[in-house]
Amino acid sequence: MTGPLPPEAVIARAAAVVLHDGRVLLSRNLEDAFWSLPGGRVEPGERAEEALRREIIEELGAGSAKIGTLLWRIENRFAHSGRRYRETGFYYRIELPAEACPVVQGEFANVEPHLRLRWFPLAELAAVDLRPDVVRRRLMALTLRPTQHV
Repeated sequence: MTGPLPPEAVIARAAAVVLHDGRVLLSRNLEDAFWSLPGGRVEPGERAEEALRREIIEELGAGSAKIGTLLWRIENRFAHSGRRYRETGFYYRIELPAEACPVVQGEFANVEPHLRLRWFPLAELAAVDLRPDVVRRRLMALTLRPTQHV
């Protein structure tokens, strides 16, 4: 059935930029073919940093992750599963304890069974379906200067 999409849902998302030895940690839902940075929705009344800490615990089991600088605030519009979204994403640089997310080859599961994680070399991101696309471009350029509005 086709027809107009319902009105846009307005959401906020907090995400982690986790780098290690020229690689970035990406996440994907088993139902999706694309990758994104680990993180999730900011709940009503929650600060973005608090949401990211909660999501990192839920997805990676990393309660001692160090949340660093807000790198980017990205406004994004997209459609997913028949619904339109207007998203404001808050992207923070974080440091994970080594035991929270080992650097291994290929996809791996961690805490949440519906997610897969993978370390991707920054030099190979051009071939990765990473959303939103602006994140891929910024990571490839290593544009990790503090707080940019995109």
